[in-house]
Amino acid sequence: MSEMYVRAGGQVYGPYSQQQFSQLVQSGRVTPTTEVSTDRVSWVPASTLQAGGAQKSSAGGQRQRVRGSASSYLTELRGRTNYPIYRAVVMIFSILGFIGAALPTVGHIIMVLRFGLEHYFETVRGQEWMIVMPFFMSALIAVGVKFYQECATMIVDFADSTIDHNSRD
Repeated sequence: MSEMYVRAGGQVYGPYSQQQFSQLVQSGRVTPTTEVSTDRVSWVPASTLQAGGAQKSSAGGQRQRVRGSASSYLTELRGRTNYPIYRAVVMIFSILGFIGAALPTVGHIIMVLRFGLEHYFETVRGQEWMIVMPFFMSALIAVGVKFYQECATMIVDFADSTIDHNSRD
């Protein structure tokens, strides 16, 4: 790699020598998602560059990806997911679930506003658990929705990272 160009925010910077480019990467000014080029025609994410610049790895000359943190890799991976519809469905179900989690509490608040606080307590006298139940149900539903969201996201992240890994082999 003789000269590298960096494209960020629609601006092209460079050329940078291999040493200068390595310093940009180490300082964090070039991230795995930053677009780079050697000819200013074809642009690729910096994560697709070979580790150590132009040198090949010792494992049969295969290219190695330069990676930042796990969170930056996940951000990059989610930006080019193979399952955008699945991710959208997970988000929609999560939003609907959180709305559903709030409904029992909102229902009891409406009852209090409609009948008055004194009449509400007369209605539930001897059944005080009815006061706590909507809040408990809301919390339980919210935890369940968050658990579903995290599990579904982990599954699709695993599928995307597997596809990403296999595409490099």
